[in-house]
Amino acid sequence: MWQSLQTWLADWRNPALVLGLVALLYLARLPAERLIRAAFGFLARGLRLVDRWVLAGGTAAMAHHDALQADLAAEETKGGYSTGTRFVFALILMAAVGIAAWLNLALLERPMAELVGDARSIMGVPLYRLAAMAIIVLEIAVGMVLLEALGGTAMFPQITRLEQRRRLRIVMIVTLVLALFVLASIEAALALTRDEIARLDRELMGTLAGAAPSDSAQTVNQLTRYAQAAFGFVIPFALAFLGFAIELLVRTGRVVAQFAVGQVLLTGAFLVRLLRLLTDGLMALALALYDVLIFLPLYIERQVVHRLRKRAT
Repeated sequence: MWQSLQTWLADWRNPALVLGLVALLYLARLPAERLIRAAFGFLARGLRLVDRWVLAGGTAAMAHHDALQADLAAEETKGGYSTGTRFVFALILMAAVGIAAWLNLALLERPMAELVGDARSIMGVPLYRLAAMAIIVLEIAVGMVLLEALGGTAMFPQITRLEQRRRLRIVMIVTLVLALFVLASIEAALALTRDEIARLDRELMGTLAGAAPSDSAQTVNQLTRYAQAAFGFVIPFALAFLGFAIELLVRTGRVVAQFAVGQVLLTGAFLVRLLRLLTDGLMALALALYDVLIFLPLYIERQVVHRLRKRAT
């Protein structure tokens, strides 16, 4: 390495080129420093503006969160249950209803496949599965509207206004209850159809295998049929209670989501502010590096200025 340096210095043009560049950088010192300050200053001002916007959004989000939290606290004093207890209860209720809905879907898929066929699909999802899911969603929707009409929940203001029109509200409640009974009857019929399809499959397999059906197996099949029919009839009424869980999750979830948004915005404002301070530090570093490149002319300049001031005094 030392030999390479000696070889490089042996050619007078290399040091002359370096000295020329240093002299050029020294002469362009003031414009270059203005350019560096302008570039980093423009970036810092942009970050300062973004910081103010994000900080204002985070402050507003946290203020909205405090207002929602105060409303929930007022409800807690009336109801006697904390927000956390309601949230946990809502999660447990949704998990229970979700398991019931999954079992209901398994109960409806087989008979729906016989009704609509199993050869068609939409976006890769079999049509019979979509039909079974549509029945479950319809049951949940009817149950939610029924709870709203009964006054158990308050998610739809249009239905809440029906308190002043009692007859219309009673008609709606009766209609929704009848709709639930119809859906429950449809599910019970589909459950019986599913059991009948399964029985025919078992008899066909037994016939092919040469085995005759026993009396005990038929008794068990009868019990299973009635159990499936009862399960299919009860499930729509169980899904109706999902409205309570959805309302609790919406109310408590708004507070949690508002808090999360506010914290994300405040954290973003802190990061932008940190980046702005880093930009100021990078500007100082760039100016210092520029001075390092022209340290020899700067040293000579300072010595000359110092001696001239000495003579002047």
